[in-house]
Amino acid sequence: MIDDVRLNEGLTQLGFRLGTVERGKFATFAGILHEESGKLNLTRVPKEQYVERHFLDSLSMGSGFFNGASTLLDVGSGAGFPGIPIAISCPDLQVVLLEATGKRVSFLRSVASACALGNLEVLQGRAEELAHDQCYREKFDRVVARAVARLITLAELTIPYAKVGGLLAYQKGEEAKVEYAEAAAVITELGGQLSEVRALQPHKHLIVLSKVEGTPNDRPTSYARMKQREERIVSKQ
Repeated sequence: MIDDVRLNEGLTQLGFRLGTVERGKFATFAGILHEESGKLNLTRVPKEQYVERHFLDSLSMGSGFFNGASTLLDVGSGAGFPGIPIAISCPDLQVVLLEATGKRVSFLRSVASACALGNLEVLQGRAEELAHDQCYREKFDRVVARAVARLITLAELTIPYAKVGGLLAYQKGEEAKVEYAEAAAVITELGGQLSEVRALQPHKHLIVLSKVEGTPNDRPTSYARMKQREERIVSKQ
C-alpha cells in the first residue's frame, strides 16, 4: 500500500527512528484513508503519493521540534494531518486532534483505534470556542496546523492554546512571508513571536512561532470578526 523504503528513508532524514511496528501503523492509516477518502472528501492526493505529500510533509518540522515537549495540539486536523503522523512518530508525546466536523471526528477516532494510538485523543469543537475553555487554554507545549486558514486568522485560532515557552508550527505555501507580514502585529498582540520561516521546498515553507507572553483573555474573538479583519488587511496589500 505504501513505499516502506521511502517512508523509512524520509523519516530518517527528518531525525525519526521508527521500527517496523510504527511503520506498519502508517500503512494501516494509509489503508483506512484510501478506503474512506471518497466518502468523506478527506484527500485528493493519490495513494501512491501519501508518503511524500501527507506523512513526511506532516513531519517536515523535524524531530528536534518536539524536544522537551509532552503535549501537542493539532488544530483543524481534518484527515489527521499533521497530528496522526506525529502521534505515530512520537509515541511519548500526548497528541490531541481538534476537529469541528462530526464525520471527520469519527474517522479520526477509528484511525486511532485501528493503529492502537494510546497517546492520541480526538476532540470535536470549534477552535475559537474551545480556546476559552481553561482545560485547553495555554496547556500545550506544541501547537500545529496545516491548511486551516490564512496566518492572520490561524494565529488567533492557535496561539491561545500554547503555553508560554511553547512553540507553534504552520505549513504554508510560497506566500508564507507575505502572510507573516500581514499577521505580525496580531501575533505580537496574542503573545507570539517569530522564531523562523524555513523553506521546505520551492513553494512550501514552515513558519515557527514562540509563545513569549500570555494571550489576552478576550482573544480569540468570533470567527466572523477574525475573517472581517483578514479581508480588510489583505485588501490593502
